[in-house]
Amino acid sequence: MASSASTKPPAASTRVLVVDDHGDVVNGLERVLGLVGYDVRVARNPLDAIETAEMFRPQVALLDIGLPMMDGYTLARELRALLGDAAPALIALSGYDQARDRRLSKEAGFAMHLAKPIDVDELVEALERVTATAVPSHSVPTTGAG
Repeated sequence: MASSASTKPPAASTRVLVVDDHGDVVNGLERVLGLVGYDVRVARNPLDAIETAEMFRPQVALLDIGLPMMDGYTLARELRALLGDAAPALIALSGYDQARDRRLSKEAGFAMHLAKPIDVDELVEALERVTATAVPSHSVPTTGAG
């Protein structure tokens, strides 16, 4: 699979959490995103994802929708409630790509909804897009004078 993704470096030290219960998916995404330059952590279930997110403080979280114990929609809500203003931008990864699925993703707070199988170039573009519009979790918003 040829990819032009490596020609566009991500913002320095962008932290990405990948959550999927399929080992091949998380291993592949961890490897590819790491090669592109992202700082990546993985979790294979929602409980590990919550624990990892608390410690790692990702700027972006890629969440599978069809997770065991808790679906990706619920996990998204949990992460947003737990991390508040420091919650990561959320990208849904799903085998389901109907209008209803996209609507449910939006309602759960996802910035984007990507259908599996994931195209690497499309994923890197999505990451660039959400990180370009997100306020880094360590930044303090400023208000304009006057």
